Amino acid sequence: MKVLIIWYSFFGTNALLARELGRRLSATLVPVKVRHFLPRTSVTVALDFFLKRLPRIEPVPADPRDFDHVIFVAPLLQIVSIGSQLTEA
Repeated sequence: MKVLIIWYSFFGTNALLARELGRRLSATLVPVKVRHFLPRTSVTVALDFFLKRLPRIEPVPADPRDFDHVIFVAPLLQIVSIGSQLTEA
């Protein structure tokens, strides 16, 4: 069974979760990379959410169709916006 974990983390918590899931499932890990990363704080994250500002991300280097299962690990506030960009890449 091939498992792909695509993850994004503002402060590192989701990165730890993705790595642990990857270890337990022997999964391929792919981080979502932001093109022009600015320092993140709780305030900037909240402002981005309320102002509906979407981060520009790099294309994901793995094709999810090559895997049996795909798991997304991301902050709940941003999962919809990141998911929509993955399908556009």
